[in-house]
Amino acid sequence: MNTSSDRMTLCTVRVDNQQYAFDMLAIREANQATPCVRVPGAPAEVLGMVNLRGSLFLLLDIRLLLGLPTREPAPQDLLVVFRPSQGEAFGVLVDSLDDAMVVPTRKITPRAENDANDPSPICGVVLNEHQPIPLLSPSLMYRRVKNLIGTRAPLEKHS
Repeated sequence: MNTSSDRMTLCTVRVDNQQYAFDMLAIREANQATPCVRVPGAPAEVLGMVNLRGSLFLLLDIRLLLGLPTREPAPQDLLVVFRPSQGEAFGVLVDSLDDAMVVPTRKITPRAENDANDPSPICGVVLNEHQPIPLLSPSLMYRRVKNLIGTRAPLEKHS
């Protein structure tokens, strides 16, 4: 979480009709979803690999990582790709992008230090005037899947 200043820019998204937020600095780009190719033997949290302008990215099932019912990717889904600083560059599919918002860091309640056995990607809660918004950590998502996969080769290939 980028808390080096007194404000943080967040990107809010919808997944299964629920709102979540990511630190905008963690996001590389957002695009219309492209077809993914399943990876044989991959854990259920891995939807597959996507080709984005000649680069292959791991695609994680954000629904499963959040404990929500999983579903097949839909044509209207949007692909959010995270920067490599969050692990390897990887992506998730969301139902929609909602908004960018700048919030004072005092309105973000960090989650208690994550237990190594706790698989939740939620790293805090944004307290806004409407309702609390869970703040998601791409690095926690990636770490969970990497632990499931074990010590395989990197899951990204750039051409």
